[in-house]
Amino acid sequence: MSHFSELLNGERKLSLTAAMVDLANHLKSQGTELKFLETSAKSPLVLGHPRAMEEAYAQAMAMEPARTPNRRMTDARRFPTLTSFVRGWSHRPGFHRLFAKVATLLHEGKLAKVHSLASSKNGFAAKLCDHCEQLADTTAVESGRSFSYCVSAVPSKVVHSPRMTWDYKATSALSRKALGVTSSGGVVVSEVLPYSRLASKLQPYDVISHVRTDRDGLLELDEQGEAYQAKWGLSLGLSDILDRAPLHTAVAMQVHRGDQKFVLQFEHTPLQLQERPPIRILDQSEAALNASITVGGVTFKQLRLSDFADPAIASGAAAVYQNPQRQHENVVVVAAVDPRCQAFHQFSLMPGQIVEEVHRQPLTAASTAWTDFLEHLADTPKKHQGVCLMKTKGGGMDALPVSTGEAQQLLAYLQNTMAIQ
Repeated sequence: MSHFSELLNGERKLSLTAAMVDLANHLKSQGTELKFLETSAKSPLVLGHPRAMEEAYAQAMAMEPARTPNRRMTDARRFPTLTSFVRGWSHRPGFHRLFAKVATLLHEGKLAKVHSLASSKNGFAAKLCDHCEQLADTTAVESGRSFSYCVSAVPSKVVHSPRMTWDYKATSALSRKALGVTSSGGVVVSEVLPYSRLASKLQPYDVISHVRTDRDGLLELDEQGEAYQAKWGLSLGLSDILDRAPLHTAVAMQVHRGDQKFVLQFEHTPLQLQERPPIRILDQSEAALNASITVGGVTFKQLRLSDFADPAIASGAAAVYQNPQRQHENVVVVAAVDPRCQAFHQFSLMPGQIVEEVHRQPLTAASTAWTDFLEHLADTPKKHQGVCLMKTKGGGMDALPVSTGEAQQLLAYLQNTMAIQ
């Protein structure tokens, strides 16, 4: 694991990537760069200069066997050059372990061991990754598909798209077994966002294995949620496939829920205003939604992405809502504090803090959070002697004076403008 972390960070990653590309170019084996990089992410690997590696490999294959020569055709004869070795073995499941072994022996100058390996009974196949070979054999029998890796070279992450309104993550043979799913690929739903139109149809732990759209037809998803497009020579992710679907056309997904499977159909349409995540960049037609109110010298507003242009907000407790996976939440933020007000001199309420409770009543991330907050403030002069008790994330408990005039302005704001939302 430490080697894996090292390869994914810093100058070591850049230098090793460059070395892999240089080696492929030197061997005129373009297209194998991905196999080399996969090796570096899975197996401890030492690389020398491409020409030096090539010459050392040729010397190793030309060595006389330590014992009586065997008349059978060994790998030492089949693959006399490093180029022939790479082209002959890079397509095999488990190549990463074999290449790492051979490259390290060449770097250490242990040419006799390389020759001995190539001349052994099983030849180079003896150093292929057993797990990869078993996985490839199993999947070939079960589904006609093969896999050339045992662990993805790229750590899988949760894929989030506000327009998609649900999150998913890559699966593995082990996770699909735990979920009771028989599909050979697909992604697992990790969260269905509350504003999603699929909230009543899609559930966490559902596995999506196929998707059909009018533009791309029926596509089978691999473990990473991608479908290879031969006409372009690249793969499209599930979120990309859904985004590409023509508006107002039907989309169908094959969903596995335990031992059950069904087709989920829905129309690809733009998100309505009430379905769009609150923490986002607002367009000109939504300018009214970016209003703020000032009470007791403190300015509050619903948090939007544009607010992070203010360093005070970007460095405060509100910073966590820059994460795409939290942009669907509806929160109230302290936007500014007047230097003349009491809160400023007490260093109590400060920009970037998130309001969690008002008068001991929690503000949830629901769509009514902003309205609830304003109603609590407007009730303060009558019900709480003009003092608002407030709890903020990053600031703790605070008290804020609310005058009768401010309360009346809040009521007028609620009556006249909240209908927009």
